Amino acid sequence: MLKVTVLVVEDETLVRMCEAQALVTIGFKVEQASNGKEAVSILKRITVSAVVTDLKMPEMDGFELIAWMRENRSDIPVIVATGDQKDETANRLQNLGVSTILSKPIGLEQIRSAIHNCLA
Repeated sequence: MLKVTVLVVEDETLVRMCEAQALVTIGFKVEQASNGKEAVSILKRITVSAVVTDLKMPEMDGFELIAWMRENRSDIPVIVATGDQKDETANRLQNLGVSTILSKPIGLEQIRSAIHNCLA
């Protein structure tokens, strides 16, 4: 059986590594990017099943990444992990077609469940 590949996009190295390790522990294959620009490069090269992204990042933020994905890779579900709890942010993400919005810090079961739900 092929492993599901998840792309984790997060500019904070420790957070990204913890999220990636947690996902590997529960059986996912993981690719990592430190910003949207790196994520686009990865998405152009390989197939991923889901993207878990932060919003506030240098070079290309999460909103720009999601907009690029809607134009170029709309088949991939996006899960946003953010500390931004504003209604305006949630509405903007829903308009971009984001599958799930998780509040940071995110728990292992929360992210596992979100990925399984968006792939079901």
